[in-house]
Amino acid sequence: MIENTANKKISSIFLIAVVFYIWHMTIPALGYKTPTVLFIGCVLLLYAYIFAKNRIINNDIGLIFSILGLYLLALVYSGTTNLAIKIYQILQMGLYPLLILYVAKYGNERQVRFLLGAVIGSYVFTSITTYAGCIIYPGAARTLALPEEEMGADVFALYKMANIGNLTFTYSLVLLIPQLIFLIKSRIVKRLISIAMLVVLVMTILKTEYTTALLLMAISFLLFFMPIHITRKHILGLIVVAGIIFIFSKLFISDLLIGISSSVGSETMAARLNDLGMLLKNGMTSADEGDIGSRMELYKMSIQSFLESPLCGGIKSIGGHSLFFDSLGRFGLLGLAAFIISYKKIWNEFYKPFSVAPYYGYLLFSFILVIVMAILNPKDNLGVITFTIPLFALFYNQQYESSLDRQ
Repeated sequence: MIENTANKKISSIFLIAVVFYIWHMTIPALGYKTPTVLFIGCVLLLYAYIFAKNRIINNDIGLIFSILGLYLLALVYSGTTNLAIKIYQILQMGLYPLLILYVAKYGNERQVRFLLGAVIGSYVFTSITTYAGCIIYPGAARTLALPEEEMGADVFALYKMANIGNLTFTYSLVLLIPQLIFLIKSRIVKRLISIAMLVVLVMTILKTEYTTALLLMAISFLLFFMPIHITRKHILGLIVVAGIIFIFSKLFISDLLIGISSSVGSETMAARLNDLGMLLKNGMTSADEGDIGSRMELYKMSIQSFLESPLCGGIKSIGGHSLFFDSLGRFGLLGLAAFIISYKKIWNEFYKPFSVAPYYGYLLFSFILVIVMAILNPKDNLGVITFTIPLFALFYNQQYESSLDRQ
């Protein structure tokens, strides 16, 4: 279980390696220009350091395997196809939870603050360059969601060197919104700084033209209308109230979405908001065409694959547009089990320990957003959910403990 003793010190070399590893993921230009050999060396160095300095963490190997269940299933199902690449991917993803466990055990207040500042700084920096890049190259962030061979190597290199974030980066920003809202409301960090960061992230999300990200961000702003310290009951109450309002105001919401679509500058976002509004107004008959209709067909493709072979999956091709439905389609009930176990382990290890903390509701909200994203999109945002958000939690915890000590 994640805990923070805050009585030991982490090596400066280790901290630098961690920052480089995170920046490699959050700063596209750095990731693109860094030689693969150098990054592999960084990954192996971090693993070696963790296991050499902390033998107790060997007990957490079972946890890591549980979290990476879907990745391990993909490795088994694909056989020797791209074996080295898949193992390398597993090593990368498995490092996130190991890093936060190590930082929680050995990091002091100054080091946690340094890491959080480095991580947030990289997100803000890439947000600014992404916003600028989408002005210079309209639709660039959406184009980066395509396979490299489909967009072309030259375009891919151009966008990467311009440090433009892709789909995964945009949805990572959405997950940070609840934490920035807490920073603003609690004033743990100077409010002007927190507001400035929130504005940068919001402007970037709008500019990337990901409609689902926009809607989830809008929902996150409901946290501003809740008490500073919110609990699970507050979040569950919010969900129930929002559900009731949605049921009885569906026509109003549909008209609102259609109205907004007519004033949105982005053609892509306007079309999708209009499709969603029509879907709410007229039901599934309005979803036969357009992006929503295509998305529904991709979901159905994965579900059909699951129904054809519910135990092991993999009989038919999958839609490739939902982590949850694709896991069912590819791996059957094994995929469902791996999905549930993975998120349950993440919850128990990185979120449940803070269940009595005054900032718990904001952590819970980010976790719920991750589940929703896993249903609607093909990415798991594992780095954010197992490292970045828990790092926020460690920072909050240390700040509250320090305030109690001062009292």
